[in-house]
Order: sequence, then C-alpha cells, then structure tokens
Amino acid sequence: RAGLDAAAQTLAQDLSVLYEEIKDTAWNKTAITLSTEFGRKIPTGAETGSDHGWANNLLVLSGALRSGGGAFAGALPVASDLQNGDVMSTAI
Repeated sequence: RAGLDAAAQTLAQDLSVLYEEIKDTAWNKTAITLSTEFGRKIPTGAETGSDHGWANNLLVLSGALRSGGGAFAGALPVASDLQNGDVMSTAI
C-alpha cells in the first residue's frame, strides 16, 4: 500500500506541474487519460478467479472536458449490465 500511495503522490505532483506549464496555452486543447492495463470480469473463470476484462478509464483530465457540473460524464457502470462477462461503462 505504501508503494501505491507514493506512486499516486508522484503522479499528482507531476500532473500539477504539467497543468501549471500548459494552463494558459494548451490546457483546453489537451486530454490526459489514465487507463488500467486490463479490467476483471465479474463471473468466476475456469481457475476460480476472475478473467481479464476490458481496460477502464481511471482518470480523464482536460480543460475542454465538460460533465454538466457533475463528477462523471456518461453513466456509471451497473454490475448486472454485463456483456460477455464485462461490466460496460460509458462514464469518463
């Protein structure tokens, strides 16, 4: 857990530096996305674990991104809304 906390802190600091550098010139024309390498399917796989699923957006940053004042653009995933075992998400 300590390693993840340190990595998240480093990422936050680095994104802050990037934002400060481009906020007046390119922030509204820039999109930064962080995605998982892979997701996990809801159903149990053959080995009694969960199989790899689709990658997921973890973070999307942009001066041009508008979500209507809310925290999400799109719809949050519903665990019962599966497609081939994957949770389908349109939220960013």
